[in-house]
Amino acid sequence: MSDSGQPLRIAYLAAGAGGMLCGSCIHDNTLVRELQHRGHNALLLPIYTPLRTDEENVSYGRVFYGAVNIYLEQKLPFWSRAPAAIRRLLDNPALLSRVTRSASATDAHQLGELALSMVRGEEGRQLAELQSLARWLAGDFRPDVVHLTNSMLVGMVHRLREALPKALIVCGLQGEDIFLQDLDEPHKSLVVEEMRKRVREVDVLVAPNDYYAETMAELLELAPA
Repeated sequence: MSDSGQPLRIAYLAAGAGGMLCGSCIHDNTLVRELQHRGHNALLLPIYTPLRTDEENVSYGRVFYGAVNIYLEQKLPFWSRAPAAIRRLLDNPALLSRVTRSASATDAHQLGELALSMVRGEEGRQLAELQSLARWLAGDFRPDVVHLTNSMLVGMVHRLREALPKALIVCGLQGEDIFLQDLDEPHKSLVVEEMRKRVREVDVLVAPNDYYAETMAELLELAPA
């Protein structure tokens, strides 16, 4: 609850895993479901692809930063100006689930340029997606708290802060080490460098345990809590 005892409006941004079951997706779904049961207006917003879980799926029906559109924006600079109707069609959850079913869709070895562009946020090629998300949050939901599932999403923080100046921005720490260790150079070093700059704009960092908190604090060059 808020300081006044009122339920909070919480936007929880969770990265889909291309149709695969993943521990982070299940964790995020379980957490948001519990927040809802406790009376909060919590929305689980899928990023990239729909979320797949082994329990009741409480995620929102719209996918933000749809995997097909962000890939095309990375490869085709003009794609951000494509007609909105076509872009919405490519964000269809059923379509995204089908086209991202292969393991290569989430293979870090093939996603270095895209990962770097994503952590650059408003300076990356997915600016149209970031603006769309910020507009929707500010206009349609107006959250008290924005929770990013992991620090690979910190590129969003600067623009979300502008759109939601009163919102608390929380960032989870989970699974980044596995993805980052598979990135090829020079992308890995560049991504980590950008993450180190942008993570300082986050209000609160949350890790699942002390070991992972220490691991990520060292990686991101953060002072221990």
